[in-house]
Amino acid sequence: MRLTSMLAMEVAVATLAAAIFAATLIAPTWIEFVFQADLDARSGDLERSVAVVSALVALGASMLARWEWRRHRPAQGGGDA
Repeated sequence: MRLTSMLAMEVAVATLAAAIFAATLIAPTWIEFVFQADLDARSGDLERSVAVVSALVALGASMLARWEWRRHRPAQGGGDA
């Protein structure tokens, strides 16, 4: 079976969002380190927002990828034999 470009894009987005979610849980200050700015004055609001949004994006993209995969796979035989 040949994967469609939409499926590949959805899997890539889900993977990237999951990686951002994991990085934010493991080392919440990575955002300040990468951007060299303290955008939330050390309150942690930015980190929590990034974690929630990236988790929702990962979940949504993986659900779309699953739907795309199921739509393109061959029908399973399962009836009269």
